[in-house]
Amino acid sequence: MIAETEINQYGCTAEDSSFEVLRQDGLMWYPWVGKHYPAAPVKVWVIAESHYVNHSGANYQAARHPLYTRRVVAERLFPQYFWPNQTLDKINQTLAGQPVPANKTHLLWENAAFSNLIQRPMNSSKERPNEDDIAKGWSVFSPLLDILKPDFCLFVGLAGTNRLDTLPAALRLTAPKWTQDKIGNAYARETFTVSTKNHHAQAVVIGHPGHCFNAQKWHEWLKSNLPSAAHWLQQKVQ
Repeated sequence: MIAETEINQYGCTAEDSSFEVLRQDGLMWYPWVGKHYPAAPVKVWVIAESHYVNHSGANYQAARHPLYTRRVVAERLFPQYFWPNQTLDKINQTLAGQPVPANKTHLLWENAAFSNLIQRPMNSSKERPNEDDIAKGWSVFSPLLDILKPDFCLFVGLAGTNRLDTLPAALRLTAPKWTQDKIGNAYARETFTVSTKNHHAQAVVIGHPGHCFNAQKWHEWLKSNLPSAAHWLQQKVQ
């Protein structure tokens, strides 16, 4: 297993005390925060849906550790730990506009933040988050927005933005409007804003990176809709 010192080689722990407080309010995993993210001129926070872990498997207890998300990201930043992960591979390609080799993945994630909206591990890819999962995810997302202060939020998967009736009072989100642009098996939506009384950010939502996901087309869509965010991360791995 990757050591915490290795995780911290490319990550930032400056807000960990704030994340620990949030664990009392439903945060299960500390977000991944790249070491250059706090000072980045363009702050991009990627919000995926869920971790998938067999609840009866040997990895289940490890998946409940607060650093689990960071381990998942960090293990793919070192060639000796690198393992195939379809979701992260496709997210990397969407952000960079090309497949990202193991020896360059750290150039992407030391400049970005990452977390999951759903705050419990799904038993398998066939399990879907329920209404309570989504409500709890949004309740955690709201204070995380104030802590991470992103310029742009990239939601990967539609589960959360399909249930805006579960938003906490402290969070404002303009409902993203559907477009006629179909990419893979999902229709793209217009950019929208997410905000609390202390911070606001532009946001987009893309399809879940399943078998019909087209990373290159989503990258082109991002370049058209969030050009500064797409350019910032793409040029990091060139």
